[in-house]
Amino acid sequence: YAGDVSEAFIQTLDAKVLLALRQAPGPDPAHERALLAQAHALAPHVDAFVLDGAAPGGGQPAPGRLATHFPYPFFLAGGISAEALPALRALPRCLGVDAASGVEAPSGEGLSTQRVAALAAAVARQQAAAPQSILS
Repeated sequence: YAGDVSEAFIQTLDAKVLLALRQAPGPDPAHERALLAQAHALAPHVDAFVLDGAAPGGGQPAPGRLATHFPYPFFLAGGISAEALPALRALPRCLGVDAASGVEAPSGEGLSTQRVAALAAAVARQQAAAPQSILS
């Protein structure tokens, strides 16, 4: 996560860099401004960001409007499911999703084959409609 590494460390990496930004648990304009400032500072050294919820792995979508106006390429994480996929088309810089928690079994014990299949079917439908991107 962005707060866990320094800009100097990121500059030493000889690899593609995806850097996660942890959002606030609720809509918080001050936190969003701080995340944007952090993203602006780190963007020259990052290939894409991951916009995650406040509790990574918790299956909760990220609140607020950060994804709608985030100025850099990003992946969206936090409770992504087949039902959420169509709304992501409105996010022009969204490259893809991290769907782990959104396709877990309700019991929390591993992945739900039904939820994975539903997400795969939703992606296939969107690809058929717009082959250039799963999200457009």
